[in-house]
Amino acid sequence: ISQPSSGSVATVEQKGDWNKASVGQTSNRQTSDIDQNGVGNTATTSQGGGNDNIASINQDGNWNTANTVQRGKANEGYVTQSGDWNNSTVDQSNEGNRANVLQDGTGNNSGVYQAEGSFNVAAVEQGGAWNVSSVEQNGSENDATVAQTGNWNKATTLQTGSGNKAGTSQSGDWNVASTTQEGNDHSADVTQDGTGNNATVAQFNGNGNVAELTQDGNWNNATGNQNGSSNELYFSQNGTGNE
Repeated sequence: ISQPSSGSVATVEQKGDWNKASVGQTSNRQTSDIDQNGVGNTATTSQGGGNDNIASINQDGNWNTANTVQRGKANEGYVTQSGDWNNSTVDQSNEGNRANVLQDGTGNNSGVYQAEGSFNVAAVEQGGAWNVSSVEQNGSENDATVAQTGNWNKATTLQTGSGNKAGTSQSGDWNVASTTQEGNDHSADVTQDGTGNNATVAQFNGNGNVAELTQDGNWNNATGNQNGSSNELYFSQNGTGNE
Protein backbone atom coordinates (compact mmCIF):
# COMPACT_ATOMS: atom_id res chain seq x y z
CA ILE A 1 0.00 0.00 0.00
CA SER A 2 1.37 3.43 -0.77
CA GLN A 3 -0.76 6.51 -0.40
CA PRO A 4 0.35 10.05 -1.16
CA SER A 5 -0.80 12.99 0.93
CA SER A 6 -4.20 13.90 2.46
CA GLY A 7 -6.41 11.99 4.86
CA SER A 8 -4.56 8.69 4.42
CA VAL A 9 -5.63 5.70 6.49
CA ALA A 10 -4.44 2.14 5.91
CA THR A 11 -5.61 -1.07 7.50
CA VAL A 12 -4.14 -4.46 6.69
CA GLU A 13 -5.15 -7.79 8.20
CA GLN A 14 -3.44 -11.07 7.46
CA LYS A 15 -3.88 -14.49 9.01
CA GLY A 16 -1.71 -17.50 8.25
CA ASP A 17 1.52 -18.48 6.46
CA TRP A 18 4.23 -16.29 4.96
CA ASN A 19 2.81 -12.95 5.98
CA LYS A 20 4.39 -9.68 5.02
CA ALA A 21 2.90 -6.20 4.82
CA SER A 22 4.17 -2.75 4.08
CA VAL A 23 2.41 0.60 4.12
CA GLY A 24 3.84 3.84 2.74
CA GLN A 25 1.90 7.11 3.21
CA THR A 26 3.32 10.62 3.01
CA SER A 27 2.19 13.75 4.81
CA ASN A 28 -1.14 14.78 6.35
CA ARG A 29 -3.56 12.81 8.48
CA GLN A 30 -1.80 9.41 8.29
CA THR A 31 -2.87 6.47 10.41
CA SER A 32 -1.92 2.87 9.89
CA ASP A 33 -2.85 -0.44 11.39
CA ILE A 34 -1.44 -3.84 10.51
CA ASP A 35 -2.57 -7.02 12.16
CA GLN A 36 -0.91 -10.35 11.35
CA ASN A 37 -1.28 -13.78 12.87
CA GLY A 38 0.87 -16.79 12.14
CA VAL A 39 4.11 -17.92 10.46
CA GLY A 40 6.40 -15.66 8.42
CA ASN A 41 5.32 -12.28 9.84
CA THR A 42 7.02 -9.04 8.88
CA ALA A 43 5.39 -5.63 8.83
CA THR A 44 6.71 -2.21 7.99
CA THR A 45 5.08 1.18 8.14
CA SER A 46 6.72 4.40 7.13
CA GLN A 47 4.66 7.53 7.16
CA GLY A 48 6.61 10.25 5.35
CA GLY A 49 6.92 13.96 5.84
CA GLY A 50 4.83 14.98 8.80
CA ASN A 51 1.44 15.61 10.42
CA ASP A 52 -0.76 13.51 12.66
CA ASN A 53 1.07 10.16 12.42
CA ILE A 54 -0.08 7.13 14.36
CA ALA A 55 0.99 3.60 13.51
CA SER A 56 0.05 0.33 15.11
CA ILE A 57 1.38 -3.11 14.34
CA ASN A 58 0.13 -6.21 16.03
CA GLN A 59 1.67 -9.61 15.31
CA ASP A 60 0.99 -12.94 16.92
CA GLY A 61 3.18 -15.95 16.30
CA ASN A 62 6.32 -17.15 14.49
CA TRP A 63 9.03 -15.19 12.71
CA ASN A 64 7.89 -11.75 13.83
CA THR A 65 9.62 -8.54 12.86
CA ALA A 66 8.04 -5.11 12.84
CA ASN A 67 9.34 -1.73 11.92
CA THR A 68 7.67 1.65 12.07
CA VAL A 69 9.33 4.88 11.04
CA GLN A 70 7.47 8.16 11.14
CA ARG A 71 8.84 11.61 10.44
CA GLY A 72 7.55 14.76 12.06
CA LYS A 73 4.53 15.91 14.05
CA ALA A 74 2.22 14.20 16.48
CA ASN A 75 3.87 10.75 16.28
CA GLU A 76 2.77 7.82 18.39
CA GLY A 77 3.90 4.24 17.78
CA TYR A 78 2.74 0.93 19.34
CA VAL A 79 3.94 -2.50 18.34
CA THR A 80 2.64 -5.62 20.01
CA GLN A 81 4.25 -8.94 19.25
CA SER A 82 3.71 -12.26 20.88
CA GLY A 83 5.61 -15.47 20.25
CA ASP A 84 8.76 -16.60 18.42
CA TRP A 85 11.56 -14.57 16.85
CA ASN A 86 10.35 -11.13 17.87
CA ASN A 87 12.11 -7.98 16.88
CA SER A 88 10.82 -4.43 16.64
CA THR A 89 12.01 -0.94 15.85
CA VAL A 90 10.14 2.31 16.13
CA ASP A 91 11.96 5.40 14.96
CA GLN A 92 10.10 8.66 15.09
CA SER A 93 11.16 12.26 14.57
CA ASN A 94 10.25 15.55 16.14
CA GLU A 95 7.09 16.57 17.92
CA GLY A 96 4.66 14.55 20.05
CA ASN A 97 6.68 11.29 20.12
CA ARG A 98 5.45 8.39 22.13
CA ALA A 99 6.07 4.71 21.56
CA ASN A 100 4.88 1.60 23.23
CA VAL A 101 6.29 -1.82 22.46
CA LEU A 102 5.18 -5.00 24.12
CA GLN A 103 6.80 -8.31 23.23
CA ASP A 104 6.19 -11.71 24.73
CA GLY A 105 8.28 -14.78 24.09
CA THR A 106 11.51 -15.99 22.45
CA GLY A 107 13.78 -13.86 20.27
CA ASN A 108 12.88 -10.48 21.80
CA ASN A 109 14.75 -7.36 20.85
CA SER A 110 13.32 -3.87 20.59
CA GLY A 111 14.58 -0.43 19.65
CA VAL A 112 12.58 2.83 19.80
CA TYR A 113 14.87 5.83 19.08
CA GLN A 114 12.65 8.89 18.61
CA ALA A 115 15.28 10.88 16.75
CA GLU A 116 16.31 14.11 18.40
CA GLY A 117 13.59 15.62 20.41
CA SER A 118 10.13 16.76 21.41
CA PHE A 119 7.69 15.25 23.89
CA ASN A 120 9.32 11.79 24.10
CA VAL A 121 7.92 8.94 26.15
CA ALA A 122 8.67 5.29 25.50
CA ALA A 123 7.73 2.14 27.34
CA VAL A 124 8.95 -1.29 26.40
CA GLU A 125 7.95 -4.49 28.09
CA GLN A 126 9.45 -7.80 27.06
CA GLY A 127 8.75 -11.29 28.30
CA GLY A 128 10.95 -14.34 28.14
CA ALA A 129 14.02 -15.45 26.18
CA TRP A 130 16.70 -13.41 24.44
CA ASN A 131 15.62 -9.99 25.66
CA VAL A 132 17.50 -6.86 24.72
CA SER A 133 16.09 -3.37 24.51
CA SER A 134 17.48 0.06 23.84
CA VAL A 135 15.73 3.37 23.99
CA GLU A 136 17.46 6.49 22.84
CA GLN A 137 15.62 9.75 23.04
CA ASN A 138 17.81 12.93 22.51
CA GLY A 139 16.06 15.97 23.92
CA SER A 140 12.77 17.34 25.29
CA GLU A 141 10.37 15.90 27.84
CA ASN A 142 12.03 12.44 27.99
CA ASP A 143 10.69 9.52 29.99
CA ALA A 144 11.48 5.88 29.36
CA THR A 145 10.58 2.66 31.07
CA VAL A 146 11.71 -0.83 30.21
CA ALA A 147 10.70 -3.92 32.13
CA GLN A 148 12.13 -7.27 31.17
CA THR A 149 11.45 -10.62 32.74
CA GLY A 150 13.46 -13.73 32.07
CA ASN A 151 16.55 -14.95 30.19
CA TRP A 152 19.33 -13.03 28.48
CA ASN A 153 18.23 -9.59 29.62
CA LYS A 154 19.98 -6.39 28.72
CA ALA A 155 18.58 -2.87 28.54
CA THR A 156 20.18 0.41 27.69
CA THR A 157 18.55 3.81 27.78
CA LEU A 158 20.22 6.99 26.71
CA GLN A 159 18.38 10.27 26.96
CA THR A 160 20.00 13.63 26.35
CA GLY A 161 18.63 16.86 27.73
CA SER A 162 15.33 18.02 29.22
CA GLY A 163 12.86 16.37 31.59
CA ASN A 164 14.70 13.01 31.86
CA LYS A 165 13.48 10.12 33.96
CA ALA A 166 14.30 6.52 33.13
CA GLY A 167 13.32 3.19 34.66
CA THR A 168 14.41 -0.35 33.80
CA SER A 169 13.45 -3.26 35.93
CA GLN A 170 14.80 -6.68 35.11
CA SER A 171 14.10 -10.00 36.71
CA GLY A 172 15.92 -13.26 36.05
CA ASP A 173 19.00 -14.48 34.17
CA TRP A 174 21.90 -12.57 32.65
CA ASN A 175 20.81 -9.08 33.59
CA VAL A 176 22.72 -5.99 32.58
CA ALA A 177 21.30 -2.48 32.50
CA SER A 178 22.73 0.90 31.79
CA THR A 179 21.19 4.34 31.79
CA THR A 180 22.89 7.50 30.68
CA GLN A 181 21.11 10.80 30.85
CA GLU A 182 22.98 14.01 30.17
CA GLY A 183 21.57 17.32 31.38
CA ASN A 184 18.39 18.55 33.11
CA ASP A 185 15.88 17.04 35.50
CA HIS A 186 17.44 13.56 35.83
CA SER A 187 16.12 10.72 37.87
CA ALA A 188 16.92 7.08 37.17
CA ASP A 189 15.89 3.86 38.71
CA VAL A 190 17.30 0.41 37.97
CA THR A 191 16.07 -2.68 39.78
CA GLN A 192 17.42 -6.13 39.03
CA ASP A 193 16.61 -9.47 40.60
CA GLY A 194 18.56 -12.64 39.95
CA THR A 195 21.65 -14.06 38.20
CA GLY A 196 24.18 -12.07 36.17
CA ASN A 197 23.33 -8.62 37.56
CA ASN A 198 25.29 -5.54 36.65
CA ALA A 199 23.97 -1.99 36.46
CA THR A 200 25.39 1.39 35.62
CA VAL A 201 23.76 4.77 35.75
CA ALA A 202 25.67 7.88 34.79
CA GLN A 203 23.96 11.21 34.73
CA PHE A 204 26.57 13.82 33.69
CA ASN A 205 26.34 17.58 33.24
CA GLY A 206 24.25 18.96 36.00
CA ASN A 207 20.72 19.50 37.13
CA GLY A 208 18.24 17.40 39.07
CA ASN A 209 20.19 14.09 39.51
CA VAL A 210 18.80 11.31 41.69
CA ALA A 211 19.50 7.63 41.07
CA GLU A 212 18.46 4.41 42.74
CA LEU A 213 20.07 1.09 42.03
CA THR A 214 18.77 -2.05 43.68
CA GLN A 215 20.08 -5.53 42.98
CA ASP A 216 19.07 -8.72 44.67
CA GLY A 217 20.89 -11.98 44.09
CA ASN A 218 23.89 -13.45 42.29
CA TRP A 219 26.82 -11.81 40.51
CA ASN A 220 25.96 -8.27 41.56
CA ASN A 221 27.89 -5.20 40.59
CA ALA A 222 26.69 -1.61 40.39
CA THR A 223 28.07 1.84 39.65
CA GLY A 224 26.65 5.32 40.05
CA ASN A 225 28.43 8.38 38.56
CA GLN A 226 26.57 11.62 38.69
CA ASN A 227 28.20 14.94 38.01
CA GLY A 228 26.98 18.41 38.94
CA SER A 229 23.81 19.68 40.63
CA SER A 230 21.52 18.25 43.24
CA ASN A 231 22.95 14.71 43.37
CA GLU A 232 21.48 11.94 45.50
CA LEU A 233 22.08 8.23 45.12
CA TYR A 234 20.50 5.33 46.95
CA PHE A 235 22.04 1.95 46.49
CA SER A 236 21.22 -1.53 47.76
CA GLN A 237 22.59 -5.02 47.08
CA ASN A 238 21.76 -8.37 48.56
CA GLY A 239 23.45 -11.71 47.93
CA THR A 240 26.50 -13.22 46.16
CA GLY A 241 29.18 -11.38 44.18
CA ASN A 242 28.49 -7.84 45.45
CA GLU A 243 30.80 -4.90 44.78
